[in-house]
Amino acid sequence: MNIVELKSVGSVIDMDDLVVFPMMENGEADFTMGVTTDEVTDEWMSSLSVRDTEKMNMILKSTI
Repeated sequence: MNIVELKSVGSVIDMDDLVVFPMMENGEADFTMGVTTDEVTDEWMSSLSVRDTEKMNMILKSTI
């Protein structure tokens, strides 16, 4: 796994599989609750900070 933290939405993304996982209160990722980037909601995407949006764009462009 190649994990990048997306603090603004309390999540991490696995750059290898493009799966997003929520972070628990203790700061650990919950690797049992993942969804693919195709499944995240528009609301989730619009909640990303500018910095996290840049991270997501870089990750998604690198897979094309």
